[in-house]
Amino acid sequence: MAAIQAARTEARALRIAVHDFGGYAFASDLSREFARRGHQVRHLYCSTVTAPRGALVRRPGDAETVEFVAVAHARPFEKYSAPSRIQQEWEYGAAAGRAIVGFQPDVIVSANTPLLSQRMLHKAARQASIPFIYWLQDLLGVGIRNVLARRSEFVASVVGGRFQKLEERILSESDAVIAISDDFRLHLERRGVAPRKTHVIENWAPLADVTPRDPQGWRRAMGLDSQRIVLYSGTLGHKHDPALLLNLAVRLRGEPAATVVVASDGLGARWLADQQRALGLSNLRVIGFQPYEDLADMLAAADILLVLLHADAGVFSVPSKVLTGLSAGRPLVAAVPADNRAAVTIAQARAGVVVEPGDSAGFAEAVHQLLNDAQARAAMSAAGRAYAQAHFDIGPVADRFLSILHGVMRGGYVRRKRT
Repeated sequence: MAAIQAARTEARALRIAVHDFGGYAFASDLSREFARRGHQVRHLYCSTVTAPRGALVRRPGDAETVEFVAVAHARPFEKYSAPSRIQQEWEYGAAAGRAIVGFQPDVIVSANTPLLSQRMLHKAARQASIPFIYWLQDLLGVGIRNVLARRSEFVASVVGGRFQKLEERILSESDAVIAISDDFRLHLERRGVAPRKTHVIENWAPLADVTPRDPQGWRRAMGLDSQRIVLYSGTLGHKHDPALLLNLAVRLRGEPAATVVVASDGLGARWLADQQRALGLSNLRVIGFQPYEDLADMLAAADILLVLLHADAGVFSVPSKVLTGLSAGRPLVAAVPADNRAAVTIAQARAGVVVEPGDSAGFAEAVHQLLNDAQARAAMSAAGRAYAQAHFDIGPVADRFLSILHGVMRGGYVRRKRT
């Protein structure tokens, strides 16, 4: 009887709310696949945060059962102002919670969300008796504590410790946790998350959207058709050191027809633009985030893609740009901790070179050598794309997500009557 009931549960279409604060491409890829299989999906994201977003509108060929809903702050998100950010996180969480609960989903999956907002979403889900799945991309509490420790160990202990406790509470009270790396398991168990609730599904990049392409179109459009391009595309925040990019441009200044292009916005990008002007570095261009529809062409134009991650980011943070670079079939040079999942992935794929985060000279030298070795770049490009094709198929990924969603709904979650 139990097996029959389980089969009936898994056969019916679900109403799924997917919340991804940053609006990243892989999350919207998952929502599209859910809808393609007949599920009703509301995909929510924050429209007032600066981030490299995916395609967040319904496109030709998308199922009619997927909708993309923007949730906005009352004003642009003040990421680096603590008092304003705290207030905005609460406000956003309340607004997103209303948009999610109003959809009346069978289950909620929430990712990449600031902790105060995530707490509000979790609270709204509990009040409405909706199962809540924490899609764990990064340990934000640990990250906050590490950032604060650069200024004051006392503040890190008091303030950062509170955020860690908040994160642990949300994780332990969620109906399931989907982590992006097996490295999370022990950490979560030590902090009170029941092992039976923890699942691991590694991130991916949309294979159909990000493909190897002709490099010349984007280069010509940007006036870089005669250049060899070393590209950094993505966020430049607390986990990244933009000085590595500046020093790289200085190192390559004598290299013929080599340009460092930085497609980013925010404090790190503005600092780089200021330094570029001050030092007169004509081989450094800061161009801001590019539209998602231009992403594959931009990546194809790069001879080398760059990845940055601070040493204290630990083993858990996996920069999505690594996965996008593999899908695009471009070689990578990464300044990341050797035990980080990104370094492990690059090594497994045989798709690039990894140096330690603080090794500015080693980073620049690795780029220089690879820039002048077309054979090695071609081999890494082919190996990276092959790895992506073997690991990023959205079909098996969606199968695993749906198995977890159905498992949560079968596992004794009793929905109270809504009022």
